[in-house]
Amino acid sequence: GCMRYPNFRGVRFMLDWHPTNKSMRQTDRGNYMQSSDVISGVQMLGQLGLSFDLQVCQCQLEEAAVFAAKCASTQLILNHAGFPLRGQFDDWLAGMELLAGQPNVACKLGGFGTYDSPSFSRGETTKYVHECLRLFGPGRCMLSSNLPVDLIDMQPKQRWTDMWHAVKTYGLTDSEVAGVVRDNTVTYYRIVSPIGA
Repeated sequence: GCMRYPNFRGVRFMLDWHPTNKSMRQTDRGNYMQSSDVISGVQMLGQLGLSFDLQVCQCQLEEAAVFAAKCASTQLILNHAGFPLRGQFDDWLAGMELLAGQPNVACKLGGFGTYDSPSFSRGETTKYVHECLRLFGPGRCMLSSNLPVDLIDMQPKQRWTDMWHAVKTYGLTDSEVAGVVRDNTVTYYRIVSPIGA
């Protein structure tokens, strides 16, 4: 199986399911996080020293917190900050508070405005990044991209500039900034630099 590959670090199963917006569905049904088979499978990942990338819609964050608690021995990494939606900040925040309460969950900072057009502005991105940093702490956050999807509304340089601005204006120490932009990713994904790099 995959364990024979030295760079295998974990599994991502895109669980995105929105009850009314079909464009926000990445799977065939919305109850996978309640499945005993899925729960036991994710628990097994932890036993093997592997992580699980958790990709869900904003409306699934509360359910994801329950799921994370059932898989407490497995490192979960939330993709795209739960895909926040413009105009639904309070709902997103309530779900993220529950998910951040699970110590086995880290958060990728990215995907801001993926399902909105135009994509999130610098001000909107900053607001959401700051909340992620507050909720999870800088040690459980890491920058991420959503390429090539981001290219629909924004060039990568603008996306990274906006996220860099958000991180730099939060008041982190230099080492915390380094963690968010690089070191936490290296730690969570157990990335080994090639000799001489």
